[in-house]
Amino acid sequence: PFVTILIPTFNCSQILPLTLDSIIQQHYPHYEILVIDGGSTDRTLEVVHGYHFPIRVIAAPIYEVYPILNQGIALAKGQYINILFPGDFYIYPQTLMQMMSLAVQQEMPDLVYCG
Repeated sequence: PFVTILIPTFNCSQILPLTLDSIIQQHYPHYEILVIDGGSTDRTLEVVHGYHFPIRVIAAPIYEVYPILNQGIALAKGQYINILFPGDFYIYPQTLMQMMSLAVQQEMPDLVYCG
């Protein structure tokens, strides 16, 4: 299954690389990264554009968490959506692989989660 990893951002240039690096290190190849930025005035967008990896960036007029998440969900191409906030990260490079393998084994449930 294709996964959209949605990251709502606002002035998080210092912690965003932790999140992006952990995504890029995933061994699962079928995902997109979608950043919805709520008008950052620091280097957040510069950090995103500094990655040589396809990342879709969408501008939101203001950082309001739920409208930004809803906008990202509406634009997501994935069969599953994973929301990571700046500073969140995958501990294990097989996380997405294991979650999507479980989804396939369980005949594509509406929700897959881990702890």
